[in-house]
Amino acid sequence: MEGQVSLDFQWHLTNRCNLRCRHCYQEAFEDEKPPELSLLAGRLLQGLEELDRQTVLNLTGGEPLLLGRELFRLLALLDRHPRVLEVMLITNALLIDRRTVAELTSFAKLTTIKVSLEGMEQVNDAIRGRGVFHRVLQALVHLVKGPFRVVLMVTLHRGNLGEVPKVWRLARDLGLSGIIFERFVPEGRGKEMASAVLQKEEWRWFLEELCALCGFDVAALSLLPYRAFWVEFAEGVSLLGAPCSLGESFCLMPDGTIFPCRRLPIPLGNLLKEDLTAITTHPLLGKLKNRKFLRGKCQQCSVAGCLGCRALAYAVLGDPFGEDPHCFLQEARISTTSLS
Repeated sequence: MEGQVSLDFQWHLTNRCNLRCRHCYQEAFEDEKPPELSLLAGRLLQGLEELDRQTVLNLTGGEPLLLGRELFRLLALLDRHPRVLEVMLITNALLIDRRTVAELTSFAKLTTIKVSLEGMEQVNDAIRGRGVFHRVLQALVHLVKGPFRVVLMVTLHRGNLGEVPKVWRLARDLGLSGIIFERFVPEGRGKEMASAVLQKEEWRWFLEELCALCGFDVAALSLLPYRAFWVEFAEGVSLLGAPCSLGESFCLMPDGTIFPCRRLPIPLGNLLKEDLTAITTHPLLGKLKNRKFLRGKCQQCSVAGCLGCRALAYAVLGDPFGEDPHCFLQEARISTTSLS
């Protein structure tokens, strides 16, 4: 196992949620039947054994904390297993209180709590619901007292782009570990606000603003290969670009279905019916990562490490092989280098 790249999963434990966010990639907010967490965990861990791989897991929903004791039993199982390197929890934080933080603290491999926020009060609550902003702030006060990295997650769209500097300052002022910025991809409920997808020049503005906030003299072009950004505040400011991880990171749904990415809901198989090896070597993955199968300027582009966002192409164009709608390059032959 030593030296191997981990095979990572964003595991959606449940569809149940106590919010109805306008931009959500879910369509249903209840489970058709109770999630078989122990069975899925067994299948996943068995598959990792067969592949001789380790994993970093992002547990989310819906809202994972709605599972109550079932979530804590799963965390205990994952905490003991040698194939699990690290666990992160993605939550809307509405169920976070002192007692919950104390219970979560008992799991050594639970290193990070990611909390969704879309901007300051008016903008956030227009997306996530009235009163949510202040409830999240209360939860963050409890979380920062724990041993975790506490990170804000912001989904960028036209309605909250101007909030970027404000939520940046908020995260710093609250003493959080960092902030993650991701692009809005109109799937599920979010299709109703498809017009809010960032335009090319808005994406470029964000990249330039991000560099300015970090105090980095970096051209926006050099950030083009990255689909998301994780800013760490621990010692100074670190900017971590997240390139597309197709084939090394997957999405596991409550019913066992596995997607290449939650924002690219094309089934690769079902973990309750098929081996993990077969699912993670699905032929579609090789094609999506091979430039010759892409269309438009993504096929000819020479930007190092960039194949565009396949999820955004699928959501906006209906074609996972289409060119990235956010790409602001005018000439396909322009090349650049990646972040180190």
